[in-house]
Amino acid sequence: QGDFDFSDGDDSGASSDDFNFDDAPPAPLDLEKKFVMPNNGKPVNLVFFEPVDGTPEKTLDQLTEATVEQLKDEKYAQYDSVEGIPVKEKLAAMNADDRMACTDDPSCLANIGREIGAANIIVGRIYTENRDRPQITFDLIEVSTSTNKNSIFFDTQNRLRKQEQDISGALIRLFNIDTGSIDSLLTKREVDDSTPLP
Repeated sequence: QGDFDFSDGDDSGASSDDFNFDDAPPAPLDLEKKFVMPNNGKPVNLVFFEPVDGTPEKTLDQLTEATVEQLKDEKYAQYDSVEGIPVKEKLAAMNADDRMACTDDPSCLANIGREIGAANIIVGRIYTENRDRPQITFDLIEVSTSTNKNSIFFDTQNRLRKQEQDISGALIRLFNIDTGSIDSLLTKREVDDSTPLP
């Protein structure tokens, strides 16, 4: 009693402690089915979290999904954003050294993005080992110029919900979006004090 059981009663083999809402088993075989390249004319962002320490793959997937979800906000309406499954597949085919070199090399990632037809690749990383608080970093790789257009990092909390909230603000900074509210609130008080109204 007290255990959450989200199964359909078919005992699909998902253990009760991993909240897997998919009916399909989380096997690499269904990667092809999951990824659909958007084709409605908008530039495409491919998003993935790269493992850097012992953070479970499931957590990286949840952070990737949260990032893609945030990028569906109207602030990013000029883009289509999807999970970077084909990027992860290409990286997974490399040996460990090549993979690490590629994820740190904008031109290597851009070449993968170019093959797939993406405009940007967003690489997230979460650092949890030997830290009081997890740190998340994002790199925005522009495929057309093979450059890292922007990088940001921020400390967050251990709770996934808080990490998802922090990602929202981080993406605004990553894309240099002028919100007219969030950033200006930080300086509004000084502006009000120093600029008397006429």
